[in-house]
Amino acid sequence: MDYIRRSYFDDPSQIDIAAIQNKLTQTITILFTQMYTSSWRGFFSDLSALTSKASAVDGQTQRDNLAGVVLFLRLMMSIHDEIADVLLNRSPEENKRNVLIKDHIREQDVGKLVLSWQEILAQWRGVNDEIVEMTLKVIARWVSWIDISLVVNDVFLRLLFGFLEGGNTQGAMKIRHAAVDALTEIVGKKMQGGDKLQLIAFLNLTNTVNLLVSLPELQKDSSDSDLVEAVARLVNTVVADLVKMLDLVSQFPEAIMTFAHISRITNSQRLRSKKLKLFSQLGFLISYISSLMSMMMFLYLFFLHLMIFLHIYEKKNE
Repeated sequence: MDYIRRSYFDDPSQIDIAAIQNKLTQTITILFTQMYTSSWRGFFSDLSALTSKASAVDGQTQRDNLAGVVLFLRLMMSIHDEIADVLLNRSPEENKRNVLIKDHIREQDVGKLVLSWQEILAQWRGVNDEIVEMTLKVIARWVSWIDISLVVNDVFLRLLFGFLEGGNTQGAMKIRHAAVDALTEIVGKKMQGGDKLQLIAFLNLTNTVNLLVSLPELQKDSSDSDLVEAVARLVNTVVADLVKMLDLVSQFPEAIMTFAHISRITNSQRLRSKKLKLFSQLGFLISYISSLMSMMMFLYLFFLHLMIFLHIYEKKNE
């Protein structure tokens, strides 16, 4: 840590070149996996301290050291990829180790980490677009395995939706793309059907999707294909999850609410970009068809029970 403090805190002018930063990030990540649960439990506190030089203002930590912030965020992404990336094949021993590490993070540090991400977003929005984009990418990675309530709060959502509206500069569009990805990961987090409906309602996703698909950038033939694909992935994730919920909901009102959410999103008059339609609708079409049969059975049983109830009611009143 002495070298890191000298290079990334005391005298940032001595910051390493990109290749050395990559190797440094890899080395620290390996040390983290070997030492965090035993001899380096203050790992995240040590790294977080590198991001701040000034005293707190109104109780909020100032994340004002650019070099430290960049290193901190790079390590957040690297650590996630090492312990939580589901696309990587790992040995049983590595999987067991990673489960233990994630449990320790959840118990000891994740609350402080999420707060630091929010403080970085607040500190650097409108100042450094790359820092904001990196922070949103960190959140998009980590949200799948941490407590959703830590990021679904007024402070973070106010920041996130502000980034979704954004501007038309290149930096703002990259931030919007990262914000859409973060929102997609939040929405796609696995949870019970009733909880997912509450989340969708709390996030006001119908209006959010309508806002995004109405962006001028998505209505042009020359629109940013990356942003189009990101928004389409959000639409696909929302609707695909809603369709899957049709198999899970046990109450008729929940089923009606689920259908209403699907209808409002897929029938939006603003969903008129041809590329967006193609990306978003094909993704959940197969899921919808496979769930439709289950829903038809659900409706059949509902009306069957209704008829039985009416028959019993008539018998009692004869």
